[in-house]
Amino acid sequence: MQRGDLRLRYTTPAAEDAPPLADHPGMAQYAEQHRQAGVNLATLTLQALRAPWAVERALQAPCPRLKALLTAIGDTPYEPDPQKNLVFQFPDGPLGLDEVPLPADVPAALG
Repeated sequence: MQRGDLRLRYTTPAAEDAPPLADHPGMAQYAEQHRQAGVNLATLTLQALRAPWAVERALQAPCPRLKALLTAIGDTPYEPDPQKNLVFQFPDGPLGLDEVPLPADVPAALG
């Protein structure tokens, strides 16, 4: 990714390097904030995939969890909660994307 005169390359650590990085005090201290930022990013991604021009194609993707989430969420609106986390406003109460109930046969989320 180009940033002015600098080119940044984003990579993920090898599996054997991930635990020491995740357990580092600088990372562990903010683990929940990082997790919630990921949930918020996934929520915004699903919002984009719910667009009328995208949803039919997204539902055809070979990703059972994506299809299950799009189906479960439908056209339920979302908004930030008091902590600024994005939550879907279901009739029975607000739920974060990671709290939306899915059928038992849907693969678990990674991570």
